[in-house]
Amino acid sequence: MVETIIRQKCNKCKLLKPLSEYYKQKTTKNKLNFYCKDCERKRFKLWYEKNKEKVIEKQKIYYLKNEKKIYKKKRLWYEKNKEKMKEYQKEYREKHKEYFKKYNKIYRNKIKKL
Repeated sequence: MVETIIRQKCNKCKLLKPLSEYYKQKTTKNKLNFYCKDCERKRFKLWYEKNKEKVIEKQKIYYLKNEKKIYKKKRLWYEKNKEKMKEYQKEYREKHKEYFKKYNKIYRNKIKKL
């Protein structure tokens, strides 16, 4: 008889958790990570803090090498989500009305001085 596993023990926190609490990992026998999502997030956060400069540097290099590709991808996304963006911008402006009033007033005063 085949037993279906519905829970797994995390190798870090040692708690028994449902399989939905684990990230997928192709290289393991059951195709799930050894650590639960909570432990994995904590582990990644620590790793990122230790390697922040390296990560940022790699991101900059990638961006410089792929600037046109990134621009095209962003543009394409914007074209597909134009209405969504317009709605978001409208909500944002409404939510931050006071800030925009203040900013516009300062901006108009600068223009008058020129």
